Amino acid sequence: MSLYLAMIGKSYRKHLAYRSEVWVRIMIGVVWVGIQVAVWQALIGSGEVDGITLSDMITYAILNTVMALAMMDRSLAELDQKIRSGDIAVDLIKPFHYPLTLVADGLGRSLFSALFSVAPTLGLAALFFGFQAPASIGNTVAFGVSFVIALAISFALACLVGMLGFYFLATFHFQVSWSAALLGLCWWMWSRIVHRLVVQGG
Repeated sequence: MSLYLAMIGKSYRKHLAYRSEVWVRIMIGVVWVGIQVAVWQALIGSGEVDGITLSDMITYAILNTVMALAMMDRSLAELDQKIRSGDIAVDLIKPFHYPLTLVADGLGRSLFSALFSVAPTLGLAALFFGFQAPASIGNTVAFGVSFVIALAISFALACLVGMLGFYFLATFHFQVSWSAALLGLCWWMWSRIVHRLVVQGG
């Protein structure tokens, strides 16, 4: 366990070398929040729609943006690159459990993002646009648990697709195939729903 904790620290320190990139990510995050706020201001205005206020949607936009900065799905790009270059062979001969090294690297990256991207973006966005505090401690805890689960899901999906790269030496066509399959499913469901509505109406 201490070995993988050390790997988390190593990943964190590795990303410290890219601190200049942090300012760009913070700026992009705040601008993206501003765009979403402008959209919701146009849609909701100063009132509310079905009990949802502009303050609610601003808080949602901020949380949605900062959570995206901390997701662990970037492991896929690094794994895909190592498979194509052959560098993955060096990692596989090491006396480590490779999936756990991916987890450790992702946690180190997420820790770095939390301190140098998420927290500053959250603070600046709250300062510029306002932020609605959680209604209770219970809501705060529930959000924290949900966020941890979201991190696990994002890593698991990225790792699952990445593992397919061991068979096919690339993963891009799986992200394209997945998109095509989902769009096809949506199209099929829409045609069924329309047909059902016509039958019920006639």
